[in-house]
Amino acid sequence: MKNKFLPGLIILLILTMSTLVFAGSEKDNVLFSQVSGDQKTVFLMKDDGGEERTLVTGKDIKVFLIRKHILYYTNHQLFEYLPAEQKAKLLNRFHEENITVQSLADNADSTAAPDQAVIVAETPYEQNFYILEFSDDSIRSVSNPSLASSLSTTGTSSIKVLNADGSAVAVVHQAGVKLRFELLIQEKANDKLKTSWTLPQNMTVIPELPIWSPDSKLLVFYARESDQLTGFYSLYLYNRTNHKMSLVQEQVFPVMSLNSLSMGSFRPEWSQDGKEIIFQYQPYGLPTESLIFKYEVGRDRLISLTGSRGHNLYPAWSPSGKNILFLSNRDSVQDELYVMDDKGEHLKRLSPQQGYTEWASWYKTE
Repeated sequence: MKNKFLPGLIILLILTMSTLVFAGSEKDNVLFSQVSGDQKTVFLMKDDGGEERTLVTGKDIKVFLIRKHILYYTNHQLFEYLPAEQKAKLLNRFHEENITVQSLADNADSTAAPDQAVIVAETPYEQNFYILEFSDDSIRSVSNPSLASSLSTTGTSSIKVLNADGSAVAVVHQAGVKLRFELLIQEKANDKLKTSWTLPQNMTVIPELPIWSPDSKLLVFYARESDQLTGFYSLYLYNRTNHKMSLVQEQVFPVMSLNSLSMGSFRPEWSQDGKEIIFQYQPYGLPTESLIFKYEVGRDRLISLTGSRGHNLYPAWSPSGKNILFLSNRDSVQDELYVMDDKGEHLKRLSPQQGYTEWASWYKTE
């Protein structure tokens, strides 16, 4: 007997399989700049190397990624590249020689934050501040002293890092006249912040790098004994539930590597579910070697994701959480761009054979 439901089931099965294949074929986007000779090229492509686009090529190009906005600055002109239209539009011309674009939001991924950026424009004799409003592409000059102070890279005495749900804040400030930075945790109680934990007094932290987990319960940070002027910084984890600090990896990098922090090379990154952390590890303090580690929080387990000679830098989770982007000189004298999965497998080079990768980031539309 012929089953009258069979054709319908077959059609449903085909549609279901097609949907799964389509969903699985979605790729994350990668934005990076490649330098070859005196030329710099900015690329946008999928993380499997497909759909490659060249955004701009030229000399002295600076690239900025502010939330979903791709900006680049060249010849005193600031442009925004529009991926949907595959073209760039001119935002403004500046008389200043150098500009830097920064997000105004504390959390660059916050959809509730204003769609704005601050532009710091400099000449050898002056520093000017502008607000870029992405909704209408307007740029206005500001002279707010508090804004200038908050964007200053020198003289920072206190840094506050609020967790995702707003229930706690990590506060870092300089303690006394010594070169020591104190870390304390303040939690909300009856709409007031109350200190619930303080770093041991014989330790100091890297001020810019306390990072909360997505669920707001854990804080990862770098610390060392404050009297060790030439010591190593180790990676620690603080748990709000039991108010305990635990060691993730000792001696991640030495004090002499602090200049690398400005580029974000040792910045730990949480997975989207808050169950894993990836970070760069510099064994024995050797500047020519580094590995990428993954730490599984629940299992208290460290896994090395890279095993090649040379250095492996700037690990970053993809928006989907499936892959990790990083730079490495494993196949070249200079750094190139690679992607691997979260197990350290299926390695693929994304950057072209010519030149070296100067900067890279995942790109996600909102």
